[in-house]
Amino acid sequence: MTKLFRLCVAVAVLATSLPARAGDWYSNTVANPLAGTVIVDTGPLPVDTYYNWCVYWSSTVNATLRIEHRNAANNATLHEYTVFNLANTSASPFCSTVVQPPYLLQNERIRVVNTSLIALGNVSSSIILSQ
Repeated sequence: MTKLFRLCVAVAVLATSLPARAGDWYSNTVANPLAGTVIVDTGPLPVDTYYNWCVYWSSTVNATLRIEHRNAANNATLHEYTVFNLANTSASPFCSTVVQPPYLLQNERIRVVNTSLIALGNVSSSIILSQ
């Protein structure tokens, strides 16, 4: 695939996967994260605010990441999804919508955690939330 074609596909995926209304965007990059390092975290969310969310990621090294829907006390994972990212690439987003739970309740959060033993490079992730 050419770079232009990949860019067009990425834009098309982004356009169809982003929620209809803008919301909040959380983003972070961590250099050389160890296993268990939280890459990005929304923090506790207000009640009945967000129904749609998407997680995006990229890395300069091979990395395995876990997308977690955490409970209000932030001491248990309610839902999780593991993704693998090849070095110097970004993958299609992982999205949840009103018709595809989980819904976010008061003080629950979404976070992305590195599960690779050690990632010697940069790992980035963004979480976009909307109503």
